[in-house]
Amino acid sequence: MTKAWMSEKIQITKLHDQILQIFFPMEEEANRIVDQGPWCFDKDLLIVKPRRYGEANKVEDFYHTSFWIHIKGLPLKCYTKDMEQKIGKNFSGCSVIQIRENLDNGGRFFRMSATVNILKPLRRTIVLRGPDEGHIYALLWYEKLPIMCFNCGIIGHIAKKCIAIEMGKEMHKIFNMEFG
Repeated sequence: MTKAWMSEKIQITKLHDQILQIFFPMEEEANRIVDQGPWCFDKDLLIVKPRRYGEANKVEDFYHTSFWIHIKGLPLKCYTKDMEQKIGKNFSGCSVIQIRENLDNGGRFFRMSATVNILKPLRRTIVLRGPDEGHIYALLWYEKLPIMCFNCGIIGHIAKKCIAIEMGKEMHKIFNMEFG
């Protein structure tokens, strides 16, 4: 991570099974790392959060993190401020929405930062009411997405190790590789 973070003088201490304490030499450096997250390390999610002196961190503190999410597949007439507001209302912790151009195929998409509960299946689509009051389905694409199960849609494991499969065939029928 020191190469990705462009920092040679960080100190990492393991506090618990899933919590590391990372010391940065300068506060600006720590803020930059927090702001640019989440991070993937060896295909696993690494959530970096600030900690105040004397404050205890619990695993629960890391259940939510922000991802950059692309909303793709909307008709061109939907790229308006009104649609930005509609999209923002569909996500908790939505802080930034931008209209971007994809230079590879000439398409447009919205890009937003939103808070995601990593213990729940990721949303794959969003249904919006369009300018002509019809329903529009758009695809969601997540930046810096780590290992994800294409069976249940939850981050942190692959389909071969999915608990839904282990719970039996009934649970497997419910998910039915919905995210694959």
